[in-house]
Amino acid sequence: MRFSVLGSVKAWSDDREIRLGSPQQRAVLAALLLKRGKTVGVDELISAVWGDDRPSGSVPVIRTYISRLRRVLKDECVEDSSPEIIQSVANGYTVHVSDHMLDLAVVEACALKAKSLAEAADLVGVLSQLHQALQHWEGTPLDGVPGPLAQMERSRLQERRMCLVVAKLAFDLALGRHTEVLGELTELHGQYPLREELSELLMIALHQSDRSQEALTVYQTTHRILVEELGIEPGPSLRGLYETLDTTKLGPFDLTALAERARALVGARAMKHPGEEVGNRQSSGCPTRHAVDESLGRESDDACLSVPPATRVNTGPRPSQLPPTVPFFVGREEQLRELDDTYAKSGRPACIVVSGMAGVGKTTLAVRWAGALAQDFPDGYLFVDLRGFNATAALAPAVAAQTILEALGFEPGDVPAEPIARLALYRSLLADQRLLLILDNARDSDQVEPLLPGTSKSLVIVTSRKQLPSIVARHGTHPISVTPLNQREAEEFLTKRVGTDRVSSDWPSAQRIVQLCDGLPLALSIASARVSLNQNFTLHDIANGLAEEGDSLDAFNEVDGGIDLRSVFSWSYRDLPDTAAHLFRVLSLHPGPDITPSAAAALAGLPVRQTRSLLTVLARVHLLIEAEPGRFHFHNLVRAYARELAVETIPAGELDLAQTRFFSFLLNAAHQASKILIPNWELTTLEEPDVDSYAERLENRGAALRWLRRERKVLCSAVDSAARSAFPDFSWKIASLLDLLFDRAGFWNDALCNSRIALQAAQQSGDKPGQALAHRGIGMSCIRLERLLDAHAHLEAARVLYEELSDSFGLARTLRHMAVAENANGCHDRARRHYGEAYSIYRQKGDEGAQAAVLNESGWTSIMMGEHAEAIDKCERSADLYRKLGDSRGEAAAHDNLGRARHHREEFGLALKCYEKALGIYRDLRERALEADTMSRLGEAQNALGDLARAKTSLAGALAILEEEGIPGAAKVAELLRNLQSVTTGANTVTVETAIGEVA
Repeated sequence: MRFSVLGSVKAWSDDREIRLGSPQQRAVLAALLLKRGKTVGVDELISAVWGDDRPSGSVPVIRTYISRLRRVLKDECVEDSSPEIIQSVANGYTVHVSDHMLDLAVVEACALKAKSLAEAADLVGVLSQLHQALQHWEGTPLDGVPGPLAQMERSRLQERRMCLVVAKLAFDLALGRHTEVLGELTELHGQYPLREELSELLMIALHQSDRSQEALTVYQTTHRILVEELGIEPGPSLRGLYETLDTTKLGPFDLTALAERARALVGARAMKHPGEEVGNRQSSGCPTRHAVDESLGRESDDACLSVPPATRVNTGPRPSQLPPTVPFFVGREEQLRELDDTYAKSGRPACIVVSGMAGVGKTTLAVRWAGALAQDFPDGYLFVDLRGFNATAALAPAVAAQTILEALGFEPGDVPAEPIARLALYRSLLADQRLLLILDNARDSDQVEPLLPGTSKSLVIVTSRKQLPSIVARHGTHPISVTPLNQREAEEFLTKRVGTDRVSSDWPSAQRIVQLCDGLPLALSIASARVSLNQNFTLHDIANGLAEEGDSLDAFNEVDGGIDLRSVFSWSYRDLPDTAAHLFRVLSLHPGPDITPSAAAALAGLPVRQTRSLLTVLARVHLLIEAEPGRFHFHNLVRAYARELAVETIPAGELDLAQTRFFSFLLNAAHQASKILIPNWELTTLEEPDVDSYAERLENRGAALRWLRRERKVLCSAVDSAARSAFPDFSWKIASLLDLLFDRAGFWNDALCNSRIALQAAQQSGDKPGQALAHRGIGMSCIRLERLLDAHAHLEAARVLYEELSDSFGLARTLRHMAVAENANGCHDRARRHYGEAYSIYRQKGDEGAQAAVLNESGWTSIMMGEHAEAIDKCERSADLYRKLGDSRGEAAAHDNLGRARHHREEFGLALKCYEKALGIYRDLRERALEADTMSRLGEAQNALGDLARAKTSLAGALAILEEEGIPGAAKVAELLRNLQSVTTGANTVTVETAIGEVA
């Protein structure tokens, strides 16, 4: 098992990532890992996660987080006898992990080894250890982890990495690698002009490259900035270097002298924590002269969980969704200066439109600039791809608002279903937030305008291939035009990507490639990848290949007849093996957003193992992007090119067959998930796919739940894609299987959208079974969203259709949904009649599982009617039937309802036993949503019995699950937990059931 904190907080068992739960739960694990081997008190953990703004009941919540972490980590242990990784010690906890199991510990070990090797003058060994240490950073440390501790440690760890980088560069120079590091030093010096050690190293690299005059200019610039911004002079080391270069005509420094200087840089200056003094110089919060010695050792563990009261802030799970910046950013000085001026002159955050042609680097520029402003927006920074120019439909404003609201902590079920109401909630929320929001790839002003906040507290950056004049005119936004790189910038781009040596060896061909790519970053990236991945190809070969291609992507022709993207794509495509080329073409049929190896195999009709290798081939030549392990996506332009090739080269019949395989693949997986997660549910009849080798294999409940969460967006896209294809029946079949799966997960808006699309597809094709299923799905989603009039209308339409079709099972299920709607509307007599009709149908058909379900559901109706004895009878009969059938989940549901009936009769002790029996089964089945549901009622019964401590523990456990899984009801349960002591038994009963809702 291994853990990481130098990026997102993650854990792996072998190569399989372990699901660690909610951001708060990961914050607890991070706090323990940062102080590994030492005890962390409960109060320290509370401060780490919430600071001074600790919620009521925070102690049991922390203990619940610990319990869940222990469970998931223990489940991954190979040996059952393995000691627990998280152990209780006094009033706290400690985590026992070996140094090789934690990336931060590995980095510290490499740094200590590097320090020892530096003292022994083994410069090559030092550099090797520093390279190993730096390879363990995977982005922002503790990324996505909330809380003041993470905020403080994030800054400390980023400074630790910077010091390692400085040390590496110093020893690079000591080994004579000044040419190789000059570009990196120049970029770092531009980013951190106050770091004197970077100025010093850059001056040395320039001098060694026979550019001494530029080295003197670096000193003069650094001197000016230090005086103007900090009011201090450069330190003696940097000043001494300047005086030496300025007063003598030196040749290059001797490498032995540079080695001594590197060791002095490492050992002579003690690195201080930001904010402390360095010598007699105050850093004022800016890293000015942090040397490297402490970066090669391990800081005191006692400081790891120190959260000074002054630094504690009230932070929830702050969204940090900006994509990583590209490592080879070049040029754009004019645009960056214009952006800075616009932001400064406005006196407040504004809306900025960044426009330009496809592939020109609009997104790269926006992300780069936004990253420098992130600290100005304490409520977070978000990135949304509006898919304005995409093979699939553009993202509707209301859908984009849903994505943003969920990122800001809203549960899916709490977001209004109606677009107008959802956008109103979105704007109301942003009115009091300071957010940085990038709306990427906008199609037009109509798509963007509803997403602009009504106040000026937030900054919105819009990127688009269009200029969006309406937005500029109506909202006073500032337009920024992004053009292709100029000749010098494009040459620098190619040199950084390919390497100085290779470009210098054939400078004329390198210039020719730059000219053919016409400064378009996307084209330059693909060309550079071809050069880097094909060491046997000369620059002359690649330049000739570009020049010989005559076809173009017509929409992106330059006026002066320059480069077109199709020629760049075509020579990358033509290098592919035949099977990889075929996969590339058929992948354009995938609706997105993410492509998995199994889904790709279904489209291509190939085994999964072979397909996985082919996807790697495509990713290496930048025809696909692997955003995370095993999940790929297209760039928009590359997808368009692949779609053109597919239409041109693959017969229509084969394309239809590929789509059929893909939709069947999804239908098969959804069918498996339904059978595993919802036993005894009447499922859509399904034909097995033609090719079995790519079928998804869902072996157990855990696999089915992971698949559902992971593929949620793909499934929704597939419902829409199927509706617009030649096979609309797949739309309603997939949607119908997702109805209850999404209902149980709380994805009610998604379920409603899917069913509406499916209904339209079924109506257009005249498919009555599909129409009936879609009406029923819409009805159930409307019940959850409290739109009861719509629910009644659609359920009635479904009932009529099922009667016309003589589909008794479909009719019975619809009657059960109608009963739920009547109960929600307070019409319990009607609900009981609907249940009675459904029960009669199931009894005639001999379906005992469905009979058991109706008995249990109608038992809840009896409870609401105050007929508790009748409810107890029905629920006991239901439990007996489920037990007879071996349906443990159904039996748990019956015991849960039986507990409700006992509770309403004030038989609290008996109710407690029923809830505990149901809870045990749900835990064995890992039914997280139902576990939380029952645990909340268990707390209710414990409170009624006067056992306040256990009641709080139960409610805290329920709250932890709801937060971790994103299930609706967390806010209301949190309120119950806060007000537990003041809630009466009767009021508590009603409130808890209202908060959790009826499980039909």
